[in-house]
Amino acid sequence: MSESDTPWRQLANFAGFLFQIRVGYEIERLYRDNYSHCPGVLHQEHRVKIADTGEEVFIDFVLKKNQVIYVVECKRFTKGRWLFLSPDNKRQALYSRLLWSSHGTPNLIGWDEFILRPATPQAAFCVTDRNDQNRDARLLETIAGHLAKATEALAAEYVWLDKGKTVSREDFVYVPLIITNASLATCYFDPAAVDLDEGELPSGSGEFEPCSMVKFRKSLSTSFPLNDPTSELHSISGTAYPSFKFGPEDERTVLIMNVGAFDSVWSELRVGKVDEDFYPWEIARRQQNLPK
Repeated sequence: MSESDTPWRQLANFAGFLFQIRVGYEIERLYRDNYSHCPGVLHQEHRVKIADTGEEVFIDFVLKKNQVIYVVECKRFTKGRWLFLSPDNKRQALYSRLLWSSHGTPNLIGWDEFILRPATPQAAFCVTDRNDQNRDARLLETIAGHLAKATEALAAEYVWLDKGKTVSREDFVYVPLIITNASLATCYFDPAAVDLDEGELPSGSGEFEPCSMVKFRKSLSTSFPLNDPTSELHSISGTAYPSFKFGPEDERTVLIMNVGAFDSVWSELRVGKVDEDFYPWEIARRQQNLPK
């Protein structure tokens, strides 16, 4: 390559599109090589409209495996590190608050508890050291919040009535998924060990463990419920299971995955019912005497 190509290469490398394209290539490769374990690609660069703002955004990838839809955002960070803070020592969390949609009369959408395997660390706080964003304490909250809203927009699209026909007659669970090249680690610590004067962990305090996946669970701004009586889409969240058992109803779970775990993780990823007999939408329809 001649030196005259260098400015163009620098421009190509500037944004994260190359990382996104490679992730898409790997998804397609894994799907071809291991059909039973890997999700297939439904959409790439899929445009959706956010319900409460009307903003149009693009979802990097929409993947489907059986009843589960993975809504993927790719994030490249040069020599990035994401450290998740876990004062409650949640090392092996299974429960996740995920979005679901159900076709019927009426169509339903909601956020409820599911079991998301494999068990991973869970945290509500993340610190990043990316050079040009090292002071942005809400970096992941912003990314995760946008992805959660895009997930809702996609779910609405999948059940919305269009000229008397539906896009899909299936019931789905949606997993917002951030795939990143940043190194992931979790810090487990006793809150009482934090120095109040400095606001820091003293030397020797806390346990730092690298990880390949984290369940980022936090109160995130999302679009539903809209409380629009004219809508064909009814929002029913948190009706299936009591919030005192699992946490506040406005919490959302976004799965964070290091790209290094990409090859091995798909055979482990599974979404299951909290209730042994019924999914949340089945419970919601029974509670409110709604037909399927």
